[in-house]
Amino acid sequence: MEPESREPEAVVFRTGNLDGHRLIEVEFPSRLDPSRLVTIIDPYFALWDDDVPTLQIVDVRRCEGLDDAAFEFLKLLVRRTVHQANYCATSWIVGENERIASDVTLLLACAVHTTDGIVQTWPEAAQHLRRFLSARSPGQG
Repeated sequence: MEPESREPEAVVFRTGNLDGHRLIEVEFPSRLDPSRLVTIIDPYFALWDDDVPTLQIVDVRRCEGLDDAAFEFLKLLVRRTVHQANYCATSWIVGENERIASDVTLLLACAVHTTDGIVQTWPEAAQHLRRFLSARSPGQG
């Protein structure tokens, strides 16, 4: 999969497929510049502009942590994402980064009241999404 947007220390979006479902991959840089975060809204939600059931993997392993501004921005972004009509599930890759694991745990608890889907590796993220898909009843996408 080719990056659709790549700048130094930019948020990168890729699209692909996982078991017949569209997959959006989001990769965060080591440092999040709150003044630049607003620039990801339009390209990110443009990826959701159709009815295709969509899974998501968010890779924050490199991220040094979430300051208050980034935390509040991402909380709103997560809340809006889970209300997309074609949204299925998300996995968050934190690697062995304990600080970001703690920040993402708090973020998800505040934004969507669950911390399900926080994993260390891409294969674990895919496995989490596959478990979600297998638990869905037939006909739900």
